[in-house]
Amino acid sequence: MKRLSYQDALKILGYRPSERHVLELLGYEYSERGRQQFKRDAIDIEPHLLSAIARDISIFGVFPRRYLLRKPDVGTCIERNGSSFTLIEKDKPSVWTRWAYPSLESAARTLIRKRCDSAFLTSQLTQETFTSVEHSP
Repeated sequence: MKRLSYQDALKILGYRPSERHVLELLGYEYSERGRQQFKRDAIDIEPHLLSAIARDISIFGVFPRRYLLRKPDVGTCIERNGSSFTLIEKDKPSVWTRWAYPSLESAARTLIRKRCDSAFLTSQLTQETFTSVEHSP
């Protein structure tokens, strides 16, 4: 697998458009042969995605960083709130859910499972434990 850039991570998570298939972003041929090779190699892309998320959170306090100045009307992001991390999912501006997690890793793994095609995740973990949840009124 080729080294993933930050832009590749955003494309895999669906935050940026891409003309290339996820297999191609990972350095594989977009074909049945490429899919089989990816499965045989059993590449775990989650650490690379976690790294991109952690880098933004440590520097900007939000992932993805483009949401630092303007939060999306619709979408999913993570914010640092003191010692906890909040995953925010907005279906439309007035419909949202916020989950608080005790660790960045828990929030980031949840975001990855929500945004990434599960065919590219080698570990299918159970749901991460959150400390609280809020819904829009």
